[in-house]
Amino acid sequence: VRRRGQAPRSKGSGTGGRPSSPRRSTRCWASVASAPPIGLSIDGPQRFHDARRRTRNDKPTWHLAVAALKRLQSAGLEPSVITVLHPDGLGCAEEYYAFYQRQGITKISFNVDELEGANKSSSFAGVHFKAAVTAFLLSLLELAYRDSFPLHIREMERIAQKLAGVELSENEQVEPWAAIVVAIDGSISTFSPELMEMNAPAYGNFAFGNIVDGSLEEAAQSPAFLRSSHEIGQGVGACRKSCRYFSVCGGGSPVNKLAEMGDMKATETDFCRLTTQASSDALVNFIERRANAHAHFNRAAVSA
Repeated sequence: VRRRGQAPRSKGSGTGGRPSSPRRSTRCWASVASAPPIGLSIDGPQRFHDARRRTRNDKPTWHLAVAALKRLQSAGLEPSVITVLHPDGLGCAEEYYAFYQRQGITKISFNVDELEGANKSSSFAGVHFKAAVTAFLLSLLELAYRDSFPLHIREMERIAQKLAGVELSENEQVEPWAAIVVAIDGSISTFSPELMEMNAPAYGNFAFGNIVDGSLEEAAQSPAFLRSSHEIGQGVGACRKSCRYFSVCGGGSPVNKLAEMGDMKATETDFCRLTTQASSDALVNFIERRANAHAHFNRAAVSA
């Protein structure tokens, strides 16, 4: 639930790394052990995090985020960490890895500085960074493998499960009502949650109805919903025909298509290239390297 036009902190459920009350006992954190998974937004090493995540008074927040992490860990909880990547960090995989290892962070998820909603620009715009993101992710896998460090990267684990034939939920961003957003005034939306941040009068600003005086059934018959659903379906169909990553993507993110391309019927976006495609390429490259190394070891053993 958010105020219309209010930007979320990240595409993941998280606290933003700010402890709600520094005086509160860690027992309070332990009491939420049965709650949904907890995510903290920490953009890796201090110099990268504090470069952008500042308080309203322009104070750094890395120490607050790490303090929140430690409190959760001391209560026996293992939060996942959401890291937003920017171009200036892509050549520093070893520094990021050392941070995760030193802080005992084993569950991470990467977002990219993307163009959508309230974020009107992206540091990745205008330059092809896919190879650099792929190399960054591959380096993390290699470093973790070298040290037998149990680093779980959410995007890659989902892709690995897909490759292994595990049945997973489909792309909820293209399925009507798989995700439901409720604004503070009762307006309801679906598909990509961030669509409700968009100024798009042609789609009723993606407010398809209102829970105060309407129902989901009525919202599903609104002209704005019907147009959105039709165009998103066309975009999914186009992705299915043209993209070799479709099996792990499921049709992309409508909000990124609209924000980047101005058209939800579009196919490939920078967001797709820097997330799904880069993660897939890094994982496949890592698997191939391990397979080649294993084959080389077997040949050497036979020769001996």
